[in-house]
Amino acid sequence: MLTTLVGFRNRNPLTLRILISIVLASSVFAAVITGFHLYGKFREDMQTLDVRLRDAESTFLPAIVDAVWRVDKPLVVLNLNAIAQLPFVNYLVINSPDFESIGVGEKSDGPFQTLQRYQLSYQQGDETSTVGELIIQVDRHSIYENIGRDAVILLLLNAFKTLCVSLIILYLMDKMLFRYLRRLRNTASGITMERLSERFTLGRDPDLPVDELDDICQSLESMRIRIEQGVTELRITKAERERVYHAASEGETAVIIFNEYGVIRFYNHQFEGLLDKLTIRLPASLTDMYVIDEVLDSIDTQLSTRSLVNALMGENHAWHKELFLLPPDSPPCWFNLRCVSYLNTYDDEQQYILSIRDVTELKNAYVRQQELVEKDALTGLPSLAVGLDMLQTRLDTSVDHNAHLAVFIVSTNAYKAVQETFGLHYADLMLLQISEIIAHKAPPATLLMRSGESDFLCAFELRSAHARLVLEFLDRLNEAFNAPLYIHDEPVHIDHYGGVAISPNDGITSEDLLQHAMSALYKAKEARSDNRFYFYEPAMKQESVRRLYIAAHIRSGKCAEELEVYFQPILKAGSNQLIACEALARWDSPVLGVIPPTEFIFEAERLHAICQLGESILQRACIQAAKWLPLASKGFYMSVNISPLQVENRDFIKVVKNALAIAQLPPNALKLEVTERLLLNDDSYVEEKMQELKALGVRIAIDDFGSGYASLNYLCQYPFELLKIDQSFISKLLEDRSSRILVKMIIQMAHDLGLETVAEGIEDKQVQELLESMGCDYLQGYLYSVPLPAGDFESYLNQRL
Repeated sequence: MLTTLVGFRNRNPLTLRILISIVLASSVFAAVITGFHLYGKFREDMQTLDVRLRDAESTFLPAIVDAVWRVDKPLVVLNLNAIAQLPFVNYLVINSPDFESIGVGEKSDGPFQTLQRYQLSYQQGDETSTVGELIIQVDRHSIYENIGRDAVILLLLNAFKTLCVSLIILYLMDKMLFRYLRRLRNTASGITMERLSERFTLGRDPDLPVDELDDICQSLESMRIRIEQGVTELRITKAERERVYHAASEGETAVIIFNEYGVIRFYNHQFEGLLDKLTIRLPASLTDMYVIDEVLDSIDTQLSTRSLVNALMGENHAWHKELFLLPPDSPPCWFNLRCVSYLNTYDDEQQYILSIRDVTELKNAYVRQQELVEKDALTGLPSLAVGLDMLQTRLDTSVDHNAHLAVFIVSTNAYKAVQETFGLHYADLMLLQISEIIAHKAPPATLLMRSGESDFLCAFELRSAHARLVLEFLDRLNEAFNAPLYIHDEPVHIDHYGGVAISPNDGITSEDLLQHAMSALYKAKEARSDNRFYFYEPAMKQESVRRLYIAAHIRSGKCAEELEVYFQPILKAGSNQLIACEALARWDSPVLGVIPPTEFIFEAERLHAICQLGESILQRACIQAAKWLPLASKGFYMSVNISPLQVENRDFIKVVKNALAIAQLPPNALKLEVTERLLLNDDSYVEEKMQELKALGVRIAIDDFGSGYASLNYLCQYPFELLKIDQSFISKLLEDRSSRILVKMIIQMAHDLGLETVAEGIEDKQVQELLESMGCDYLQGYLYSVPLPAGDFESYLNQRL
């Protein structure tokens, strides 16, 4: 039991104190009330005794006086016995001179015994005489005994009542207060740095009115939130301090912190390493006052604590300086010194952070970078930026000497092929050989630089406007590049082109000459003729602007918006029956006017945008074919030209299927025309695409047959169904006997291989008749109709029905 009480006291000290306080207060209150009650009962009993004595006095005293006067002892005894029957009367005695004393009862002694004396006086007439004395002994012991008994009973009852009331109050307080306080205590005792997320809650009905417990709970929750925020901030601050410390300790920068009196507060081991590298003797204690001055003076005699403090006074919060030092046993070094001031809020001390960083490697890297900027890393030739400055200098000199300056851009296209075949190392070796060839073939004092991946710019002075020296240089280059270069013991033929611009007619600045030489180079690449070098002409600039406009509109999608699809009919030879039509893209630009397909398709292929453009044309052509299919004769199909880049795209089959699905066009109503250029590379991937198209039901035609250089083997290798004869043969059919022989042979060969033939570009009736006599299957050209917009072709179709 004692152990249980001790455990309860240890677990619930407040509850025990409250219980004791309630019991003590209730007991004191009960004792006071009991005292008042007992005192009142005592007064009541004493008053009852007095009343009875007065009643006895008034009732029995006259009879006793009369009996004593008569000296009637029996009557006296009788009256005394009657009085003795009264409560609290213990003993009575009468003393009279006329007889002996008469007593009734048992006389006793004690603190509760009192004597009441009455003089017995007899009055006869006017005379009063004393006949004796009555003495009554009153016993008040029973009164006090009753009072004691009542006191014990009342105290026990009040104690029990107090205990019961205290327990009830304690129970109610536990239900209404203590259990919530214990819940809050348990929550508070469970809060640690790692467990701050547990909220303070009372766990009672939220619909209850708000009281003091809610205020306490809310205050505790607010305190918890503030503590959690504070701990989070402390963790962030701690993490930041750790990062700063690790950065200062693990970085390459030497860091030292000191105050305005030169007392060092912190330094990292890099600082010690720096002093050791500079052979500066370390003081016995780096935390002594003014030690920093000794260290700074060893680094630079102009540095001191006072000089740094003065430099950082006012609005200057940072100081910077670079030093060049010559350590005794190390190479020369560059150091970057930076000092900043800050107020240490912990002790309100102004402190200074000095960082010393070895920037020798950075300085050397900057020098190397400048060399890379100024020179090409592979060839050692001047870079383009530096070369243009040098070119401008030569231009200025040529103006002073009344001379001309010829600028060449020489471009080769074998770099990627060599890189893919032999590797990057051999591709670089090829570029070195090319640069050596150009330098060897160029006139003396020629400025040579690398202007692109496989492009070179060279310039030399001309004393007159005569281009003889230029032409001789070009001849030497052509002769050198016509001979193969040997890479990895394998001959590599260099396909080269060039552009030439000559000052001052073609430009008076290095940028103008470079731009114009590039325009001439682009023209040479575009022409792909035997003339490998083109001289700049003013019209080339307009062509460059035009190309830029076309390229910009292709990239932005403006071309696709302005593009229209025209349709040219294809007729069956002999009957002139409309059997098909060819979809032809036309671009009528509001700015440049009509742009030929060869021009914008070439740019789209160069920009790798031909797939999106070709997909749009294919979808529009299929939609029109599906619309016209019910109106046309049986077997009508739509013929669409496809770029080789479209076929090489991995999603090409999906594009074709999607176009057919959108238009709901049967696959056999679509014929795709590919050029010989697609077949120049023996690619099994392309052959697989062709076979997939055939399996899908789409027919395939070979377009512009005879204009390329592909082997005739592809006619058997690929699943072609139709062969279109290039219009360059058709245009010379009447005048050139060789063309007639070739066309007849092509038609005969196609038929022998199971292919049908189409002749395009027919503009003359005699040509039609000649082709029909040769057995050509289908005819197409302006003789029958120019390419028509969709609406006009539909009218043309209705007229042919």
